[in-house]
Amino acid sequence: AVVSTQSTGGGKEEVFRTLYDTWCHDPVSTIALCMIAHSYQQASDVIHALGSFEMTEIVLSELDKLVQLLESPVFSALRLELVQPNTDPELYRSLAETTQLVGRE
Repeated sequence: AVVSTQSTGGGKEEVFRTLYDTWCHDPVSTIALCMIAHSYQQASDVIHALGSFEMTEIVLSELDKLVQLLESPVFSALRLELVQPNTDPELYRSLAETTQLVGRE
């Protein structure tokens, strides 16, 4: 899998890559990881790839839980980022694509 991250210095990128390699078997977990790591382009790519598959009840349930998790304190920084003037457009795209997937039946 191709992994792109924002360079934040330190070992954060290495930690992200290690976690990504471990979590990439579960697309919803991978999306959550990318959101936490502010790797919105990668999240959008995973969501786009997931959208090309048939949605099972399990995946839809996990996506619903992800949306609920996005509303939790863990993602408060992400929500605050949405109101900033220079918000990464990939953040908007990945959130919009997530809600579209949840709406599929």
